[in-house]
Amino acid sequence: MFGYYDWDCGMHSIGVVAVFACGSSTVVGDGFEGLCSFRAASGANLYPNPATNSVTIELKNSKTASTSTILSKQSELSGIQQIRIFDKLGVLRIQKSFSGKVEQSVIDLSALQTDIYFVEISDGKIRKRFPLLVKKK
Repeated sequence: MFGYYDWDCGMHSIGVVAVFACGSSTVVGDGFEGLCSFRAASGANLYPNPATNSVTIELKNSKTASTSTILSKQSELSGIQQIRIFDKLGVLRIQKSFSGKVEQSVIDLSALQTDIYFVEISDGKIRKRFPLLVKKK
């Protein structure tokens, strides 16, 4: 299982940690670039990231998206029907479902500890995952 740790969107710098089944972990790379541009190209935003008590998840309006977006229309989310947040071991920590599809949601993170998590957004057909760093003060 791979997880991201401590990145800075302004500098597009992240590191990657391998977490093994026995619970040990090791840094397998750092200085990777493009996390922020990956999120921008995916058609959705998570902010703030790092987050403390809540995170806002919103879909980008396809009318305002850049024409340089490399994703085809078939791979874009048509709305948010479900949000799930997993820890770095793949354990489901938070789940929020909607009766219809929404464009934005604020998720309460107060039950989570400081760590890296993965936010999965689904429209019922397509799922996308994004790294989220939760930093408690």
